[in-house]
Amino acid sequence: MNQNKKFLYDYSYIDFSKTTSKKDVLVLLRRHDKDSFKYSFHTAAFNYAIAKELGVEDPNDLRTMFESGLFHDVGKLGMSYDFINYPGSYTLMMYNEMKKHSQGGAEILEKVNADIEIVEAAKYHHCNIDGSGYPAGLYGKEIPLSARITRISDSIDAYLSKRCYKEGGPAYEALFDLKQYSGTSYDDELIACFEVIHNRIMKECHLTGEDRPSQEMYVHFLTKLYLYDFPVTKAENILELFER
Repeated sequence: MNQNKKFLYDYSYIDFSKTTSKKDVLVLLRRHDKDSFKYSFHTAAFNYAIAKELGVEDPNDLRTMFESGLFHDVGKLGMSYDFINYPGSYTLMMYNEMKKHSQGGAEILEKVNADIEIVEAAKYHHCNIDGSGYPAGLYGKEIPLSARITRISDSIDAYLSKRCYKEGGPAYEALFDLKQYSGTSYDDELIACFEVIHNRIMKECHLTGEDRPSQEMYVHFLTKLYLYDFPVTKAENILELFER
């Protein structure tokens, strides 16, 4: 691939005569970048937990919030593997190209007739509560709920996860890291929901004698505490969700 094209956003290679469902999109994402696929499952699990703590009870609504996290980054199908896993800081040109993934993800999901909440999460999950962010200058509750929740869940996993350009942050400090940006990047009410989740997870970890849990232990207790009523609890089994 031409070096310049490697860092240009483009999903035109996707054949939408064959890619016709959400499951098809997930298969493409898993093949394109396995790490993005795994991170999306973690984001989905946090979405589900936050929605529960917010008081969402309807199973269909909870599943929609789960899928909003699961599909939030499918726009990365328009970024090459080398682009996604670039080990340094983006140039301005690369950053501007990268930002297209949110609009691209929304367009991909619209083509497979995803629910509006899922499309909105993909499009607006980089919008901040104070009106900053991209792709649109939405403010506060103008940002759809699925996107406001996904904004937090995506940030939690980004903080915890080791990436090609950074080490993962310590799980026990995840709440402290996000609370610094409550009211600017994140919805205060939803951060309060995450605080309950984090404290419950840390209590479970403490009971095992571990006060500085790994990401794996942290996510294990997240799924144990909140996904006990959901049909899929592991990333490797997620395609089964679309065979039911």
